Amino acid sequence: MLVAMNLGKWVAILGNALLLTGCGDDTQTGGGGGAGASATGGAATGGESSAGAPAGGADVGGAATGGAGGQAAGGAPPANSGDCDTAADCPPDTECMEVAAGGYRVCTDVVVEAVACGSKLDECCNTARCAEGLCLSTPLTPFCGGVQQVEYNVCAVDQCDNQGDCNGQDSVCLSAPMLGYKVRACYYTQCRHDTDCEAEVGGICAPVQEPCCGGSAGLYCVYPSDGCRTNADCVDGYCQPGVDRATCETGGPICPA
Repeated sequence: MLVAMNLGKWVAILGNALLLTGCGDDTQTGGGGGAGASATGGAATGGESSAGAPAGGADVGGAATGGAGGQAAGGAPPANSGDCDTAADCPPDTECMEVAAGGYRVCTDVVVEAVACGSKLDECCNTARCAEGLCLSTPLTPFCGGVQQVEYNVCAVDQCDNQGDCNGQDSVCLSAPMLGYKVRACYYTQCRHDTDCEAEVGGICAPVQEPCCGGSAGLYCVYPSDGCRTNADCVDGYCQPGVDRATCETGGPICPA
């Protein structure tokens, strides 16, 4: 009788052990399979890295899959003001670019290369004749003053390569072509970002045209009370870029002869 009881006891213990072992195998198989699925369809596939991104469903449809690009395309536009947010806001064959890093955005220009000579002053008839740069017609940057320049072809090269080529904090090396600049050149900046314009609530840092010839004068603070970007913004007056802002002035501007 004692032997039978002991035998039954050991059979029960052995059965429980086998049951626990089987549960452990199921858990390991299911858990491991879940982790593998997350690594394949989640952050490891579309994210920045499989090692640094946590496993989970959020990464599949969130930042790990769409990234910053998805946020810029479908989310809120950048905080700083601009004429455009993406290339979709611009004419064909142009892009939406920042005037200064993190600042106002404008659509780039379309620059047409010269394909023939038309003046005795021409330095080139087409780009193939240039040792460097593109064959473009002058002026290469907005010009206002004195006698109107005669247009002729030149082998156009950038006037600056980076910020170090420009005058400290008073200008940036402007990407081109934009704002009437056919080549990269130093561009005046009274401000760089909307946050630099603190005299009034709602101030923005935007490109402003000079009042005489309409070329882009630089980045200036423009405020809701009396601000402007072009002469068209001013009733019976003109838009004058000033020391600390661009404002509407009465009368007419004093222009170079």
